[in-house]
Amino acid sequence: MVTMTTYRHHGISAAQVVARRQVRMHLRKIREREYSKLRALVPSVAAQKKVTKVQVIEEAVRYIEELHATLLERFRQQHETVRTFVSRMMTQTSSSAPAAPDNSSVPPFVKRSSSTFEKQRSQPTFLLRKRRKI
Repeated sequence: MVTMTTYRHHGISAAQVVARRQVRMHLRKIREREYSKLRALVPSVAAQKKVTKVQVIEEAVRYIEELHATLLERFRQQHETVRTFVSRMMTQTSSSAPAAPDNSSVPPFVKRSSSTFEKQRSQPTFLLRKRRKI
């Protein structure tokens, strides 16, 4: 046990020592709780009995990278789906328009110039409106 005289020499009271110890213990419990939450979220280490904190963090990083790659792949697929849909819609609407030179690698909405597209609209967009002079 620590005596009062030891701490008075350094200008620290026994109550301060006890308070600091309690704070450290409280922070340690919080840290352990957060590690266990992280461990439960990472599938590769959730079922294991003993795992070090370093292993938990390494596996969490790997899992995040895997999720990121999966998300990017879904965005790419969705982008292709939207591109195909727009291409199909533009092909359907351009069937009444004069035929443009066929280039199968370029979607139909790219084949026509923007001015041709704007002229076909009943209400011109901001591209064809005259600018006001201020």
